[in-house]
Amino acid sequence: MGQIPTSGIVTDASGVNIHFTHPQDGELEMIRAAGFKWIRMDLTWEATERKRGIYDFAAYDHLMKSLEAQGLRAVFILNYSNKNYEPLRSITSDEGRAAYARWAVAAVQHFRGKGVIWEIWNEPNIEGFWKPKPDVEAYVKMARVACQAIKEAAPDECVVGPASSTIDLEFLEGCFKGGLLEWWQAVSVHPYRQGGPESVAAEYHALRQLIGKHAPAGKKVAVLAGEWGYSEAWANFDVSLQGKMLTRQWVVNAANAVPVSIWYDWKDDGPDPKEAEHRFGTVERQHFPGRAAAYNAKPAYLAAQTFNRELEGFHFVKRINLGSLDHHGYLFERAGAQCLVAWTAGGVPASVKVSVSPGAISRVGHLGQVLPPLSGGELQLELTDAPVYVKFQEIDPLLRQAMEAVPMKLTVLPCAGDRAAVQVTTYGEHPVAGKVKLIGTEGLEVQEITQSLKLAPDRVATTVLFPLKASVSPSYRLGAELEVNGQTVLTVPARHFVAQPAELEKGLRTFVTGDDKVSGKAELSRGTAPVAPPVGSADAWRLQCAFDAGWKFAQVIGAEGARHRVAGVAEAGSIDRVIGFGMWIHGDNSKTALRLRLQDAAGRTWQPDGPNVNWTGWRFVEFKLDERTAHWGGNAAGAKDAPAKAVPVAPLIWDTVLLLDNPARTACEVEIWFQPPLLLEE
Repeated sequence: MGQIPTSGIVTDASGVNIHFTHPQDGELEMIRAAGFKWIRMDLTWEATERKRGIYDFAAYDHLMKSLEAQGLRAVFILNYSNKNYEPLRSITSDEGRAAYARWAVAAVQHFRGKGVIWEIWNEPNIEGFWKPKPDVEAYVKMARVACQAIKEAAPDECVVGPASSTIDLEFLEGCFKGGLLEWWQAVSVHPYRQGGPESVAAEYHALRQLIGKHAPAGKKVAVLAGEWGYSEAWANFDVSLQGKMLTRQWVVNAANAVPVSIWYDWKDDGPDPKEAEHRFGTVERQHFPGRAAAYNAKPAYLAAQTFNRELEGFHFVKRINLGSLDHHGYLFERAGAQCLVAWTAGGVPASVKVSVSPGAISRVGHLGQVLPPLSGGELQLELTDAPVYVKFQEIDPLLRQAMEAVPMKLTVLPCAGDRAAVQVTTYGEHPVAGKVKLIGTEGLEVQEITQSLKLAPDRVATTVLFPLKASVSPSYRLGAELEVNGQTVLTVPARHFVAQPAELEKGLRTFVTGDDKVSGKAELSRGTAPVAPPVGSADAWRLQCAFDAGWKFAQVIGAEGARHRVAGVAEAGSIDRVIGFGMWIHGDNSKTALRLRLQDAAGRTWQPDGPNVNWTGWRFVEFKLDERTAHWGGNAAGAKDAPAKAVPVAPLIWDTVLLLDNPARTACEVEIWFQPPLLLEE
């Protein structure tokens, strides 16, 4: 019977995507040796029904037999369309829906009782997988017909969907409103991002709230991470960081009760080291017949193997408060043993202390390397971006009693007019009552530095406002802390906010660039946004773009000939500290990417990346600038004096106030609003 794992054992969730029905010699053995429990694979309609009504699953019989020999279970994706019935990669006709349902039932009945999870389509919310463009109503019509037919034919089989690209709440709610939660045992999502995986917790919480709103009474619907990986070919990534991200991703998924976590991908899919799609694998592409290890392992493979070995039999207990939102410590237990997995996502190493009982404590690195042991008492952990397994050979009551990290986030927003603001976001299922306090204030006078907080369990976020005695100055420092039950549970250290010169906005203009063969247009205007951000006015810039399929993006730049310095940065010298920029963006869920561009004194162009626009409404977004930021020109072009780790050199000049990219390279129309950027300095 194909059921979602319910044991709570975190390693039962481990899975990986594959792209074959006939494994190479030693391939599945190597997958099993890494501790993977699941494989995810396309079960392609067009390949298994070449003639109408004639089904041939022989290739998948071979795969299933091979999987069973290694004790592996399958997630089979029932995709895509079939030209016998539909002209495009989508299903929009009554005939196509009926034919898809017949084929899906045939597949499910053929492999009934094999423990398969059946997934309805792959990423129907993006144009690449639903032509000519995503249509949630059309997807729902297709999925309802198929799910009902499967339920009638094989009620004991497990069906999930929609395998959305990202956690696309708008598309997902469309599925839920269409009644698909009646048929699905789990909701599968692909939470891709180029930042750390830790940010997914808030999205899982928001998704579960939607599920709770629409699911049939009394039905529990799980959330699966059906596909999620990091490419070593992405900007600022390499094989080392890819391996760290695998461990962090799986630990965060375990902490968020995700019962199946499928890493994308098993092996590198192509030869081009600069092509992102070719470099998602846990192993390299070349196969070595007859060798004990059929492929060369990448750090991601060792990370998966270490996770599955070190946490075998463990269940998640809680996240421990390590004193900062950026410091992560996750406690796991099994009979007679504990394991604390810890790292920092703050960008710089950190030292933290944890009270534990006396005794020897062993440590293992995320790639399986044995690290020097530690002594109990007051345990001092040196945190980096690489997770460490801290192992206790018996249950330590002090560790169990350690303060739990509140499943919340504080974001100190920029002041506007006579208001300071702190946004409080919760990922938990319980109401929160406490106090929010401003700390480290400089350059502003606050009437009351403490405000009460009450957050209901059905409320994801709220903004706490603090009246000021006078309008804020262009340069100020501000931080915040959250107190619950008399204890400080979250602290955001004060940082420096610097408004940019008003002249930066004078004469702003936009243009499109990219592939000359691809059409695109952009218009920029000043006006009043549909609503105001949580603090401040609705006065903003509106950027409207239309891109044909292909490489095209829009840039917003200053007046012709203008060269505006970045305010708040020294006039000379290397910028060896982490700085960033923040701005209010009113998003349209277009999945477009936000970037900035600056020029430094060494003639280099720096391009800090922001998030993809996967939300609607206002959000304060940030762009980090450090040695890992993409840059080119000047010393970065290969000069002999290029430093090993290039850092920006002051002064900095604004090149592009906002760059709107189209990473999906599909035709799209975009409308966002934005307010001018600020400098952020820790």
